[in-house]
Amino acid sequence: MLVGGTARKTTVARTIRACGRSMFLHLFTAFESTYHRQEIVGKLMTHIGSGSKDEINTALSVFVTMVDGTDEAEYIDLLCPFSAFLKCLIDYVEHLSLGQVRKIFYVLCTMDEHTALKEHEDDSGNNGNSSGDAELNILLRKLLASTQTHYRSIGIVAGSAMVLAICSTGSQAEGESDNDANSQDSNRSGSQVALSPQNTKAVNVLKMMLNKGSDSASLEILHALYDEISMLIEQGHQLVGSTKEATHSLTSAVAEWLEIDCIEKLQSGYLVNKNQDDRQAEDDGPSSSSSSSSSSSSSSSSASSSSSVVNRPILGGRLKTSLWYDLDGDINDFALNISLLQQSTDTRQRESLMLAPPLMKLVQAVLSSRNGGIDDIDMVLGCPLLMYDESNLELSQENTTVREFICSTLYHAINW
Repeated sequence: MLVGGTARKTTVARTIRACGRSMFLHLFTAFESTYHRQEIVGKLMTHIGSGSKDEINTALSVFVTMVDGTDEAEYIDLLCPFSAFLKCLIDYVEHLSLGQVRKIFYVLCTMDEHTALKEHEDDSGNNGNSSGDAELNILLRKLLASTQTHYRSIGIVAGSAMVLAICSTGSQAEGESDNDANSQDSNRSGSQVALSPQNTKAVNVLKMMLNKGSDSASLEILHALYDEISMLIEQGHQLVGSTKEATHSLTSAVAEWLEIDCIEKLQSGYLVNKNQDDRQAEDDGPSSSSSSSSSSSSSSSSASSSSSVVNRPILGGRLKTSLWYDLDGDINDFALNISLLQQSTDTRQRESLMLAPPLMKLVQAVLSSRNGGIDDIDMVLGCPLLMYDESNLELSQENTTVREFICSTLYHAINW
């Protein structure tokens, strides 16, 4: 029967591959001895190492179905004893596609979380952590800290799969009712969101990913992180090929923490109060989200003191700042700080503008998943762009520095 299942799995036809999947699932539950079940797990792992895309995807889909469980059978209880055996797949991830890596880490993390919850139920003093959690976290930290782009990419998709698995297991164990209360106060900071131990684990993984991305020499890592988390929120379990029906990819508490953290980064890093002068920004202190953005803007601008960010001399007085697309007028107090960041002498600060669109996309994804709309960021959606004054500008007569500045600001404006 195993040979028959193998022959069907190497066939390209989708229907026959589904038959092979079902055969392995039924065999796994039909055999009662650990030896025979281990033989089935080993056969599936052999397919994953075969190098054939169809065989790898079908074998991984069997494991994903096992850890998700169905109404008819709970495969995961039977699979967890082989978790150490399955972790051998980690040594092979560099030869797999990112989508396949995502499935492997989803399977491994789901099994670890299931085992931890079982231990927690048996021992009330257990906080729900397991040695498997620590192993995966150590591996994730190494992958994200790697100097090789491929390994960092593996770390990004592995982290998102771990967050999905933790939140999926946490929502089953705790339910969403306790988390909904966290959403009532919109003025809290991310550190003030009440988190259960299970949600704390998911937040810690997200923090590790975002911190490693921020510390990376290349901002492309952070860009890829924002895109991956956005995709995780929008696609959920479909991202790992699961048929599991879940309303949200993240629990309410984790989604709220992520929303607050991302909005704070967006406001402090890329928005500037278009009517507030530098002196007032300094007096307001760090409690105002706009003050931090004004401070960072003034550090990258010339030393001149202006009543607002508009008409401020830049590039040694060759140009002046100007608002573009100020459609909301006085209704909106903020602008996207493109020109002041772009004239900064700090290369990383200039390049950080590439992160504004993916960060905005992530905020939109979190808000849509939590509230079903993006009304909370109308201010950002309608904010003008702080660019340069086009009047009396003769591009052909300007030097290379001015031309490059204009091209760069236009590039970031189009991206936004």
